[in-house]
Amino acid sequence: MKQERIDEIIGIVFVSLGILLLGSLISYHHGDLPYFSSSSSGVAHNWMGVLGAHTAALLFFLVGYSAYFFPLLFFLWALEKFWGVFLQKNLSIRLAGTVFFFL
Repeated sequence: MKQERIDEIIGIVFVSLGILLLGSLISYHHGDLPYFSSSSSGVAHNWMGVLGAHTAALLFFLVGYSAYFFPLLFFLWALEKFWGVFLQKNLSIRLAGTVFFFL
């Protein structure tokens, strides 16, 4: 398989992960998980289900509202895979360093 096709597949995976992560962060509710509240209905109200609720809870616990930078990072990685020549080389590494610097 040509490297161009492999990069497109990786780009699609990054876009998909970015959309799933953004959806789980937007629909996060603190009552979804029993260890963050005293009463839980047992049903996750997160759009991405139980896995989305756990992922969003973990990210919000670790980095707070800076978790919204992670979907952006996935989207930029996808852009780099789709149009590698358009973006500056090592842009994703620089962006990741900048995001973690502000955390």
